[in-house]
Amino acid sequence: MKFNNISILLLTVTLLNGCSSSINTKPSTCIIDPNTLNITGKIGIRVQDRFNSGEFQISFLKGFFEMTITGPLGFGSKVIKEESSGLVVDGEHKTMNFNDWMLNKYGWYFPVSKLPSVFLNDQKNIEKSFKDWDFKSLKKQNPCNYPKLIKFTHKYKDVQLKLAFDKSIRSSDKHYINNFISKIRGKLDYQDAKDDWGCDVHILQDSNGKVESVHLQSCSIDDNTKSKPFKDAIEKAIYDSSPLPTPSSKNIVDREIIFYFRVKQ
Repeated sequence: MKFNNISILLLTVTLLNGCSSSINTKPSTCIIDPNTLNITGKIGIRVQDRFNSGEFQISFLKGFFEMTITGPLGFGSKVIKEESSGLVVDGEHKTMNFNDWMLNKYGWYFPVSKLPSVFLNDQKNIEKSFKDWDFKSLKKQNPCNYPKLIKFTHKYKDVQLKLAFDKSIRSSDKHYINNFISKIRGKLDYQDAKDDWGCDVHILQDSNGKVESVHLQSCSIDDNTKSKPFKDAIEKAIYDSSPLPTPSSKNIVDREIIFYFRVKQ
């Protein structure tokens, strides 16, 4: 059994006042796993004084992607796959990767494979992967603050992209995600949290799901007297949930899990 590098989830829980055992969530709308992410939407591309628009669908799987795009840049309709064997465009294998193919064809490239980091607000990965781009998230979608519209502007080329995302952002392994949420929420015992309190939670686990360590970072808690009890409750719930559920594919178990824990009243 081998480890994948990382799994990143977004967990939103609803705390009912006075009843710590009653915790509800909507996992199908509040989870992002970048290894099994599917997104659809509309795209607008401006290159100098030329503008095109179209639609896209992108499926991410373990660091690779498959993208269907219609309209922009004279594509008409194109299916682009970046997989372990290399780049495939409309069924034709290319001798270069996606970034080099775009550079060769258009003189610039957009790092599609790193797009999940924008959804997850993974600043370290964003700065590294989008070093040639400025971007602004213009709107958010409830209930989990997914981007609705993002504008990318190239720093060195007269190129601008606008991506408008549909609400049907989903992960393919919902059974694993539901089990993950259910187990942790069943162990959580805290009654005094306020709306939008939250933390980035980093978990290290072994190949059987046994929790080895839990670290909370970038917490948003507006009451210093309750900060430690709140964080202790999250940490205890995770340790008490050990061993954690494992994905349906037993061949790959994530060594590190990051999830964004946020309270919604």
